[in-house]
Order: sequence, then C-alpha cells, then structure tokens
Amino acid sequence: MRKTFSLSRDIEMGISETIATVKNNIGQLRYEVVPLLRIKLDPTNPRKLAITRETLNQPILESDSDYLRKKQEMERLQSMAHSISKIGVRHAVEVYKDGSDYRLISGERRVLASLLAGKKDISVRILEQKPTALDLKFLQWVENIEREDLSTWEKIVNVQQLADAYMKQNGSKLSAISLGELLGCSRQAATTWLTGAEAPTDILEASKLGKVPNLEKLVFLARIKDPVARSKNLEACINNASLDEMKLLLEKKGAGVTKAVARLKRGRPVKKIALGYTENGVILKKIMDIVLASDECAPYKKEFDNINWNNFKDAGVAFKKFISYMEKVYN
Repeated sequence: MRKTFSLSRDIEMGISETIATVKNNIGQLRYEVVPLLRIKLDPTNPRKLAITRETLNQPILESDSDYLRKKQEMERLQSMAHSISKIGVRHAVEVYKDGSDYRLISGERRVLASLLAGKKDISVRILEQKPTALDLKFLQWVENIEREDLSTWEKIVNVQQLADAYMKQNGSKLSAISLGELLGCSRQAATTWLTGAEAPTDILEASKLGKVPNLEKLVFLARIKDPVARSKNLEACINNASLDEMKLLLEKKGAGVTKAVARLKRGRPVKKIALGYTENGVILKKIMDIVLASDECAPYKKEFDNINWNNFKDAGVAFKKFISYMEKVYN
C-alpha cells in the first residue's frame, strides 16, 4: 500500500501566505546581492551627509569648516563598518533600476559603511520600476523620520520635497489633510510639519545652519507675523533661549501672532477670571452701586453702605466678600 504524506495546517498556511506575497509583488520587488560600484546615491535625498562617497577615504582636516560634523559622521560610519565586517549588512538597502545601474532610495550610510569596510557588494531590495517622485519622497520619509540623528532641517526638507512632488503629480497644493493621510499622522501633526516647511526664509536659513534646534521652536517662529518681532525671537533662539522665554518675549512686545501660537502654550486651563486693577476708589464704588441696586443684590446692600472705597485694604476685603455673595446668588 502506497504511503501518503500530508502537511500540517500551519505549514500549509505559511506556504499559501508566501505564495500570495510573491504573487502580489511580482514585477515590483526582489532581493539580490549587487556590486557597490553599480549603486548610485540619490543627490536629492533630504538626509545630507557631510561625508560623501568621494571623500570617504580622505583625511578630515581641523581647518575644515565642517570638521566636527564630519568627525562625528565618520565615527558612526566606522562603528557601522566594524559591525558589517563581522556580520554583514543585516537589512538590505532599497534601490530601483536606473539603466544598467541602481539608484539608491534608502540606506546611504549602509552603502558608505560597506565601502569603508572594504566590501565589494551589498544586499539590496530592488523595485523593478522607478517610483513616482511622490512615492520616492514618501519612502525616504519613512526611512528617515525615526532617526534620532536626523536634524530638524533635514526633516523639513523632506516635507518640502513631498509637497513639491504632490503639486507636480496632482496639480494642487498639499494640504494638512492630504499630508496626514499620506504619512499616517494626525491633522495637527501634519499642520505642524507644513507650517515648518512653509516658514519664512530667515527662519529656514537659521534652521539649515542648526540655529533653530527643534521643530517646536521653528513652528513657533514661523507663526509670528511681525518681521521685527520674529527677528528678535530668532535672535533669542540663537542665544539658546527656551521656548517659554521666547513666548514671554513675544508677549512683552505685543506683536501680532497667529491664533495657532496660542495652541502651543502649555499649562493648566484657565479656571478663574481676573477682574483687573484700579487705583481709583470712585470707579469701584460706582460699580458696586450699580450692581447692588439690582433686586438680587438688595439683601446685601446695607453691609456695604459704610465701606471707604478709597481705603484699598478695606475695599479689597469688601470686594472679595461681595464676590462670594454673588457666587451664591448666581450659582
């Protein structure tokens, strides 16, 4: 009798899922090992490394204006190269076909570190068709956004490139709603990114130079309407003022600022109303006379007849008592 063999349900499901995945991605992607020499870096990638393929093996001179940045980048690349020498590249870089070569989508540091480690080839995930400009910028956003060492400026450039690609593809300006849907973030977060990307030139230039250290400060500055006030706050930011100090400076200047800035203010919600101050007892007496003339307040009128409203101490005590009565009446 001929024996029959069967697969367990788990194995059958695993094979079915694998086949389905392959079918869904036919013509879209595949994995290979390709020579590093055939991989071209993307010059439009918003992540701008100071170390390039051409300067990878050149000494870093202290006279170089980018000395500290290049030194830090080289240390990270050397650490990655050491890891690659031991265990190889654990996550394939992403590329698309560009003639007989490949254009890099993401993984620039892995490529440079592999070259530094003396490797000749690298594992790649290949998109068979060149992605649209919008898809390309989205893929780079996904790759870059979680990196702690990515600067605010580089993230802003990525959003600007997304907005430009969206305009070219759809013929309309990228809205916060569309950006939120594209990136999978809230409308508020998308609005914040767009505000930063559309900031005035002086703010963007300062961000490019690393003088605006985070997105929160950049957006706060971008929402200040008055150029003079914005310039003073930018100067304060460059001098390491905190966001709270910048807000205080803006309030002192009384400069115009969009309503959105108010949403940036933190703290407990206001639960009390301050009724202001006066040095004129006549004003306070006039207010009291008008209010105490009402039917609701008539029972309390005699208690305040003999108050000297020009004695600020007595007037303050009496007014507090009056407010407590009013809260009972209108509670």
